[in-house]
Amino acid sequence: MDAPSGTSEISFSSFLAGALLKNKKLTYIDLTNYMCLFENNFNVSIVDDNNMELYNIVHKADDGFYLKRDCSDMYNGSCTVGDYLNSLTNNTIREFFGCNDNVNTDIMIKPSGILKKIRTRIFNFF
Repeated sequence: MDAPSGTSEISFSSFLAGALLKNKKLTYIDLTNYMCLFENNFNVSIVDDNNMELYNIVHKADDGFYLKRDCSDMYNGSCTVGDYLNSLTNNTIREFFGCNDNVNTDIMIKPSGILKKIRTRIFNFF
């Protein structure tokens, strides 16, 4: 579904990351209410991206979403979960959820999975 003319789009992962910075656990009802308010207040359409960026740290339950770890826990050995969530958001999302304090969005996420193995083998080869 395309956004109506004159509106911009943000990914669901980005919005959910901001919502989880404010609330470690979100019911579907709360999330829907936040989404409606955000879309109406900022003329933005939230689009589905299958929340793949949050797969390792967010659990989808019958009643909503919740973080698997605390925001202060390390993520991929390079930043905290909170820093990672912040890196997925933008200023508008952080402002909406009141999460603009001490934001570090310039983090470097270490590659994981197969990409990490490929890069390690290539660099070790030379």
